[in-house]
This record gives sequence, C-alpha cells and structure tokens, in this order.
Amino acid sequence: MDRFRLAEARRTLDVLASLRLVSPCELVMVDATLATRMLSTCLDCAETIHLHVKLDDTDRLPCGALETAGDINTIFSHIPVSADDLRECESSRRPRPFLDHIGIDVRALDAHSRAAFDALPAAAAALGWAHQAQGAAGRPVRCCHVEVDEKHWLFPDAKGARPIEVALGPLRSGSGAAGCDLRPSHPALAVPGACCPA
Repeated sequence: MDRFRLAEARRTLDVLASLRLVSPCELVMVDATLATRMLSTCLDCAETIHLHVKLDDTDRLPCGALETAGDINTIFSHIPVSADDLRECESSRRPRPFLDHIGIDVRALDAHSRAAFDALPAAAAALGWAHQAQGAAGRPVRCCHVEVDEKHWLFPDAKGARPIEVALGPLRSGSGAAGCDLRPSHPALAVPGACCPA
C-alpha cells in the first residue's frame, strides 16, 4: 500500500477516533496490524483496507460528520456479523462501539496476489497466530449482499487483538440475497460460523 493510501488510512483513523467510534487502544492495534511484516505483501496487493465497527444502532451514526470527512473505509453494523455475536447474552455483551475486525481487500487475482494470499496460513502459524479459512473451491464467501472468492481470518496472539480479514477476489453482487457467512470465532472457541439468524 503506497504512502498516499497509508496517509488516507491515517486520516480515516483520526476521524473515527475524534467521533469516538474507535478507542485509542484500537488505533494502536490498527497501526500494529498495518506494520506487521507478514502482511506487507498482501497490503501491497490490496485495493483497500477497511475497519468493521460494531454499534448499538447504525441509525444513530454521526452521518454528517462522516460525510464531511470524505472517503472512510469503515463498515458499521448493529446486527450479528460474527459467530461471537451469536454467543453474546446480556451479561457478556461488549460495550459498543468497538472494532470488530480489520480487513485487507485483495481484489486482483493475479499470481502475485494469489501467492501472497496463499502464504498467510503458514506465516500465521509461524507467528503462533490462529487461522480460519472461508470460501474457495467454487464456494464464495457471502456477506451483506455481496460475495468474494475466499477469505483468510487471522487471529493475532496478543491480548485484546482483533481478527484480521484478508479477502481475495473481486467484490460481486450476491444475487440479491443477503449473505450469511459470519466472521468465524477464534478456533479455540469452537463456535461454527453458521448463517445469520432471520
């Protein structure tokens, strides 16, 4: 990812922090992710990076402030988007807003991008990170009315670290159907990434 795009990402983070949609601790996590050497090739191949922030109510977003800030690659949701969400109950519900995950969007399907994507599971294992795969072999990953070919979910081995999503393939319309491939939980939690509840 070139310097201009990293500067753009910094502006995005500053706006989100000023609106209290991400915490100072989460900003440090995002910076650490963008500086992770094992992700550098995927970041170089990425068309965009995004943050997924969970809220209590998306209708209460400060839309005017977000629009004034320009292009902010952030997804906001209040519905279940992860297997972790299905496990929440009143006593275990995390206070909102919080950063659910950091996404790296590799849209090109050239050999260089494919090799960078395919190298992630072994690289994660070498760092002691957990990994979950989604998609591949003709089964795209569907979410939010769109789909991509496949995803690697990486779970850094650090307290409070957020999952990292690396998506491969062009973003396509999901044929009008809402997606149902939830973000998987850390493999140690053994919660399947089932379809979203109705």
